[in-house]
Amino acid sequence: MNNNIESKKKVFIGRLEQLINDLKEAEPEIQTNVGQSLKMAGQLFGNLFPSTEDFQNLSSTEQKKFIKSLSIIADELSSENPDASIGFSVFQMWLGLVVANDAILIQKYSKELELLSNWA
Repeated sequence: MNNNIESKKKVFIGRLEQLINDLKEAEPEIQTNVGQSLKMAGQLFGNLFPSTEDFQNLSSTEQKKFIKSLSIIADELSSENPDASIGFSVFQMWLGLVVANDAILIQKYSKELELLSNWA
């Protein structure tokens, strides 16, 4: 069972890494749109949860509810600005690390998201 979890984690991290690398090579306009939406997602999160621990302390149902609300926003944005929905997707992937309570990966990708947000 543990090997299966580690395998899925490696696939997940591989996808996140690839997405971040692709964004780093994207056109400046795309980077700006992604950065703006990452900032927006981060602000929504920060307004509700002063820390990642506050989010982690929620029930699984409440965590999923918040993540679902981000999905709804991303879907609404995708029709008018597909790049913005990418930012929300990256933020949701980061939240997956928060839910998994992987402190090392949370710290690493928090720094990555901060850099991407600075594109705004």
